[in-house]
Amino acid sequence: MKLEKKDRINLVKKVGMVLLFFTPFLIGQGYQMYQDRTFPLDFLLLEAIIGIYLSLNLYFGTKKMSEFCFQKRYWIGLLFLLYLVLGKYHSSSIYIYNDIIEPSFPILESAPIIGTPRFIRSDEFLVDTPAILNQTFQNYQIINSALMAQDKTVLMFPQLPTYNISVLSNPRLLGFFLLDVERAYSLYWFLPYFIAFFGILELFLILTEKKKLLSLAGTCLILFAPGMQWWNSPSFMAYGSWAIVLLNHFFEKEKKSKKLLISLLFGWVGSMYIMILYPAWQLTYGYLFLGLVIYILYKNKEKLRVKDLIYLIPVFVTLLAIVVPAILTSTTTIERMMSTVYPGARSASGGNGWPMYFYYISSLFYGRAKIGNPCEFSAYFSFFPIPLIMAIYYIIKNKKEKKYDIFLIIMVILIFLMGIWNFIELPLLSKITLLSMSTPERSIMTVEVIFTILTIYILSHYENKKTDKKRRWISIGLSMLLILFSIFVVNHSLAGYLTSNQTCFATLLFTLFFIFILENNYKTNRYFAFLSIGVSLYIVMSVHPLSKGLNVIFEKPIGKEIQKIVEKDKKAKWMSVDAPIHVQSYILANGARVINSTNYYPNFELWEKFDAEKAHEEVYNRYAHVMISITEEETSFHLLAPDSFQIRVNKNQVCSFEATYIVSEKNLEEYNNKNIQFEKIYGKDNLMIFQTNCGK
Repeated sequence: MKLEKKDRINLVKKVGMVLLFFTPFLIGQGYQMYQDRTFPLDFLLLEAIIGIYLSLNLYFGTKKMSEFCFQKRYWIGLLFLLYLVLGKYHSSSIYIYNDIIEPSFPILESAPIIGTPRFIRSDEFLVDTPAILNQTFQNYQIINSALMAQDKTVLMFPQLPTYNISVLSNPRLLGFFLLDVERAYSLYWFLPYFIAFFGILELFLILTEKKKLLSLAGTCLILFAPGMQWWNSPSFMAYGSWAIVLLNHFFEKEKKSKKLLISLLFGWVGSMYIMILYPAWQLTYGYLFLGLVIYILYKNKEKLRVKDLIYLIPVFVTLLAIVVPAILTSTTTIERMMSTVYPGARSASGGNGWPMYFYYISSLFYGRAKIGNPCEFSAYFSFFPIPLIMAIYYIIKNKKEKKYDIFLIIMVILIFLMGIWNFIELPLLSKITLLSMSTPERSIMTVEVIFTILTIYILSHYENKKTDKKRRWISIGLSMLLILFSIFVVNHSLAGYLTSNQTCFATLLFTLFFIFILENNYKTNRYFAFLSIGVSLYIVMSVHPLSKGLNVIFEKPIGKEIQKIVEKDKKAKWMSVDAPIHVQSYILANGARVINSTNYYPNFELWEKFDAEKAHEEVYNRYAHVMISITEEETSFHLLAPDSFQIRVNKNQVCSFEATYIVSEKNLEEYNNKNIQFEKIYGKDNLMIFQTNCGK
């Protein structure tokens, strides 16, 4: 029986849908086999979502599906977030504890579904996660007695979930009051990325005048960039972007009630930005957002009204109501941190940062090919220096035509303000602009974000209607010269990192990017967008793992034992001795009061027991990870890194810590004497728990 043309097309679509549905499954299974892993149901569910999406694209057509997804983007995003939270997924590197804490008792259900845990993300799995999990044992009180084993306010440095209005400045924490700890932790992980995704997307829709594909490409280039992923820092762009979007909406609304609501939301978002509490990036991103505020005000200059200044009142009332309680309650913490050697006394005058402008080339490979510190060497896809060259060209061209593009002018000024500081030392400029509070390595990443924004803006506003052969050959030639120079800089700065295969791939990829940007027509802009989205998705899948649940923390035998002891002896102090740095954080995560958990500021009262003359104050007067070991020799302090030191304490001074329980890899009973007694009360694998006679 011969089929009609329409029936043949429908049959092809249906067969294609089936093939597309199973393609992710087959690819995923091959990847899992390559990684020598089992094939979990969670992986299958993720692939089913991808398969369904691809199948629907084939059946309804890419254009219709894209339009549908754009119109329903918030609902789709909410459903995806709900799926992740209900499934208890997260991207933490806490599975590292599995091989360090009692490796003979593996917690396989916590193994990453996709990706690999990253040791370099120590700020996350050694500091943030243990502190947050410990707070769940403290019933979310403002005073946490477990961190550093002393009463400490946790509204700032660190900011943990508490029954206080200031928690509104960090919405990722709100789930801990509504959900079980595993699902709350999932929301804690992914909510900032969802806020950032939609905030950056809405910002680009404003800047591009609603060019959807380019806006999506720009969003992916920023949010999924190596610089964002390795530092796990979406909050700056999340809250800053929404502040600009709200400001733009303010001028679009006429009703007073809507303007009032926007003002309240603006104050709320402002409190979120302030409470990120990382000046090195708050300041530099602040310049970016100040520039965007100026642009929005200029763009809406016809709508500026003196009477609208009254709406600043709800902005400041909201902001102060949320932020002030945290500041007033944390004055001691702030004072101590500001007076530290690190990071309080850190100051920079610029210089030596310029090679990092080209690290977007090497950043592509950090997820698969190891490098010393992928965080410090990561970058955003800035396509330096092409966007700056093009911006200056269009500024000059506009001036000749008696036109002014205020956005280009503002962005170029910002690039020179913060960019030149990365090439040469400028002590005076550093102090005047407060850039001394940052570093070239940090500020350059903000400049790279500006480059990315500039790229999308130029492609959307200066698209060429025609492309002649002469322009194409100029684009190809200039692109090849720029990529060769870029590869040279990277190879000189990161000698030996790029292999020949990586060099060839990077050369091809970024030559294409450069050509698309320089040609800048409708067709090449679409190619640029699709390539940007593809590369960005590759990065986001190659950096963080995707795991499920917190069993690796709570279900290890020693974890259960710590919880049992803490339940009976809540006020007892703990510490780890002669053990990996991860151990004190693991103890803290299971609810104990840990003396040498991360010291957010120096515990002078404790350290002066061992250093009455303050001879080693330079060593311990800092934010620090603290390693403790017991010795037969005199007590001594040793600086290991800017944020880490070790104290080798004489066995007869151990009781000065007032620790009732000590976790160690070493059998401490060999140190027993009349001054100190260690009684082993637990030991199943590589770690033992000892009870001391201190305080008895």
